[in-house]
Amino acid sequence: MRRLSTRAERHIAAGPHDIWAYRLDFLHLPEYNPSVRGIEQLAQSGPDGSGAHYRFELIAEDGSHPVDLRVIRAVPGQLVAIELGGAVPAEEEFTVSAPEPGGPSDGDSTGGCRVAIDLTLLVSDEIPTITDQQLLDSGTRQIGDELEQMARFLETGTPTS
Repeated sequence: MRRLSTRAERHIAAGPHDIWAYRLDFLHLPEYNPSVRGIEQLAQSGPDGSGAHYRFELIAEDGSHPVDLRVIRAVPGQLVAIELGGAVPAEEEFTVSAPEPGGPSDGDSTGGCRVAIDLTLLVSDEIPTITDQQLLDSGTRQIGDELEQMARFLETGTPTS
């Protein structure tokens, strides 16, 4: 098994708890990822936010793929860590970093937070390494697009079209 990692970051003009809570509730996933269809929650989260289990269909160029998503760790206002089971299993950490009080806010007068998604794809050794860059590029685009759409929704209340 090969581990391929990528990262996307963005500033979102919203409070850390609002951003974290929105990400933690994956029933919102279709609002910021138009490739997700038919999401259902199979298990609720525990008191710390971890333990939730979801299932959905991911629409890709080569068809539809079932995906299981499990929240494995959560830190209120700071972190949502998940495992994704599907054609290419993955691990993901979503982090929220609030700016220092009175410090710079990334040039945005509205304040807000820096958010990041660290994605690790778990690629079977049976998949040729020649596809590694394509998988990384696709993953980087997807998490970058998710952050852009999430920011649009949290900053304006406008869902993706």
